[in-house]
Amino acid sequence: MRMHIGLSVIAASWSLASPVLAASEGEPSLFAGSFAQSLAAVIAFTVLFIVLRKAAWGPIIKGLQDRENKIREDLQKAEQANADAQKTLDEYKAKLAEAHAEARSLLDQTRADADALRTKMVADAEAEAARQRDRVAGEIDAAKNQALQDIYAQTAEIAVTVAGKILQRQIDAKDTQQLVDQSLAELNRIDRVN
Repeated sequence: MRMHIGLSVIAASWSLASPVLAASEGEPSLFAGSFAQSLAAVIAFTVLFIVLRKAAWGPIIKGLQDRENKIREDLQKAEQANADAQKTLDEYKAKLAEAHAEARSLLDQTRADADALRTKMVADAEAEAARQRDRVAGEIDAAKNQALQDIYAQTAEIAVTVAGKILQRQIDAKDTQQLVDQSLAELNRIDRVN
């Protein structure tokens, strides 16, 4: 590249000097002058070119290369940051999907637990109702048996009183108890048959 620039400078200098050398004596020319003046102009231009190349173009080219390198590095950093951001986004999406799945699982588990609890509560209520029914049925049977015994006892007393009047004698307590027991045994036998 340096050689290409150097050849360009020499060609430009020669092309500037050519019209001066080719100008005729009688015509006024913008490049009119002697060969020495043209040579001096070419040397001044070459020296100026070399000085500018070392003093100005070198730092300008170095600055441009540094800028190009910085832009390239920034692009690489941006691509890396983009890749990292994409990776983080993918991880976030995966965690979000996992959280959604876990939430659905917890919701399903909660529904299953609620259904199981409801089923248990219904079963417990039915069992309690059955126990209450059995208890009430037992109380009813006990009350019925007590009422029957009271009726049998009163019936026996009435029967003893009637029998005593019929027999014109008084039956004692021992006889009464024996009649009551026989009557109760007979009623229990009849009740079991029914």
